[in-house]
Amino acid sequence: MRELKETNNYTVPALNRAIDVLEILANSDNEISLHELSSKTGIPKSTLFRILFTLEKRKFVEQDYERKKFGLGLKLWELGNIKIEKSELSATAVKYMKKLSDRVNENVFLGVLDQGDVIYLQKVENTARVKTITKLGRRAPAYCTATGQVILAYTSREKIDELYPNEELTKYSKNTISSKEKLIKKLENIREDGYAIADGEFNPELLCVSVPIKDYTKQVVAALTIDMISTRNNFQKVKDLILPLKETAELISSELGYNN
Repeated sequence: MRELKETNNYTVPALNRAIDVLEILANSDNEISLHELSSKTGIPKSTLFRILFTLEKRKFVEQDYERKKFGLGLKLWELGNIKIEKSELSATAVKYMKKLSDRVNENVFLGVLDQGDVIYLQKVENTARVKTITKLGRRAPAYCTATGQVILAYTSREKIDELYPNEELTKYSKNTISSKEKLIKKLENIREDGYAIADGEFNPELLCVSVPIKDYTKQVVAALTIDMISTRNNFQKVKDLILPLKETAELISSELGYNN
């Protein structure tokens, strides 16, 4: 198969439009009408109807016929689960995540970097804790999450500049790092410490601590994260979680072939 490169020469416009529709539905809190989708995508209603009809037939989209609104179907969830189940990283990590959650009585997450975002692949919720705010499959900006920061800390400066070409970074809360210079400095400290802490930098309610997971190439491929509600008491508790996190990450890394 011909190698895919960054070019528009081989893209299929109709497929691009269908993906735009799916992304809008995925990021919407409620179902959307044909008129709303047309306004958001700029796709004519007649064309959009055919796209939705096709997606519905393939179970990527569901339609509420009484309200005449559209939402995501279960097909994407099914395909995503298949991808996760086939992932060696995910399958290896989850058994250790359960043990860690029982050990520290906290919620535990597995996240990876995808361009400038992090995506959470696995979670183990502890029954002693409130249900977590973070959702699987959701994206979050890497530079203002503990998961993303601990992965970025082991990424080359050239890659950082590629991901964040501008000096100014979008602020999501009063604690968000808003300049690349400050981000680089924090990443240097994270690399020295071997862990990242983000207190309300993306979601003001969340305090998270993360450590890196490495594979047989000695590259950081994921992060193991504990999240909790951001309070002064929890911030003091975070320090006690670093050692169990690191020990668990080392076990996962070892199974992935990492040899220090």
